[in-house]
Amino acid sequence: MYNIILLSIFILLQSSIKMKEILKIGDKPGVEFLEVFDACTDSDGNIYVSDKLEYTIKKFDRNGNLINKVGKRGQGPGEFRVGPGKITCAGDVIAVVDFTTSIIHLFTKDLKFIKTISAPFAIADITSDESGNIYAVYVNLWGTKPSTEIAVFRKNGDKLNTIKVEGGFSNPFEGFANISFLRNYLVLCYYDLNKVSLLDKGSGKLLKELSVDGLPKKSKFKRIEGVDVEVPEETMFLDVATDSNKERILLLGGGYSRNPGRDVYILDKNGKLIQSITLPEKN
Repeated sequence: MYNIILLSIFILLQSSIKMKEILKIGDKPGVEFLEVFDACTDSDGNIYVSDKLEYTIKKFDRNGNLINKVGKRGQGPGEFRVGPGKITCAGDVIAVVDFTTSIIHLFTKDLKFIKTISAPFAIADITSDESGNIYAVYVNLWGTKPSTEIAVFRKNGDKLNTIKVEGGFSNPFEGFANISFLRNYLVLCYYDLNKVSLLDKGSGKLLKELSVDGLPKKSKFKRIEGVDVEVPEETMFLDVATDSNKERILLLGGGYSRNPGRDVYILDKNGKLIQSITLPEKN
């Protein structure tokens, strides 16, 4: 991850999409990042950034001015054991995953700590819907085969239900995924597979599976001494975002893309590749 935030907008011009930089944060004295891991925005345009190596969450206004920052290393309320990872704005609540753990910290928009909730296993990604419900995706290791599941919480932290994604995997790494929303779809973009699953938001039923032409079917895996399972050599996709207005899915390519960490694949909801663009800096 880079220690400067570049915020860009995608502009639709007929059939093409162009990118325009609108804000840069982290290039001025007094506003530095050690390691930017993730970011989200609220309905007022405020920007929340998880700085993993500094163990902090930072809040900026829409012009990039630092408003507040909280967090430190530890195991107390609002403290991070490993560092803040994935982050989402669930209405008036900011939900932050403690990296590589099952823990989610909930904060107000003023970054006051509310409570901690958790999923059964280490969380790969989180997102939220228009009602402020929080969705945390993880791999369940308890069954006969590892499988992808999604824990659903209200923004007050109450557990609503668990969505069990159809199918299982011979290798648990194949089940890790990023998550987003596309209207009434849940969108899962797998780390190490050339696969994007569209699920019914309510039932979790698999509705469609998409892929990107020109990329391999799955990542190459290798054996490492002391590890029980083979691990991926490269990641297929690094992140996913959606545009519900245009019903488009944006995938950030990993090590199998021509420009790893920079190539963005833009698909429609039927899997048609509309366009590929290359970001100016690695993300």
